[in-house]
Amino acid sequence: MTIDTALDRYDSGRLTRRELLQALVVAGVVQPRTAGSIFKGRELNHVTLGVKDVQRSREFYARVLGLPVQRTLDTPYREVQFLFQNSFLSLAQGYGRTGQIDHFCVGVDGFEPHDSAAKLRAAGLTPLLESDGNWVYIEDPDGIRVQVTATGYRG
Repeated sequence: MTIDTALDRYDSGRLTRRELLQALVVAGVVQPRTAGSIFKGRELNHVTLGVKDVQRSREFYARVLGLPVQRTLDTPYREVQFLFQNSFLSLAQGYGRTGQIDHFCVGVDGFEPHDSAAKLRAAGLTPLLESDGNWVYIEDPDGIRVQVTATGYRG
């Protein structure tokens, strides 16, 4: 299943949030580079979910998935990150849309922030380059935020 198909099924209610996360992880498996693509995506780095109560969500995901907490952040919003083998799930209170995926992050080959932003602009996209320079955000045609960064980025 492609990322687009998974997102369409999620939007139409035919896929649960858990099934969407699984599909995104599977879709992150290395595929041949598509001719004419801007980047070569190598990994689904993380998914950030907007939650109402970060402690309640932390307890739920710890109990259900048994994942170790990578780290907890308290500023400017409350966030907890669960570590998978090569990626993480981020739960953020006061950040993004509650009960929805705020964004997902893809690690790409040869990421360099300013050069990557220039490539995206040249392709007619409007990148948002974060001030610390570790990633670039773009929006897909449906307004879903996609974070692009180097492979191995861990927040």
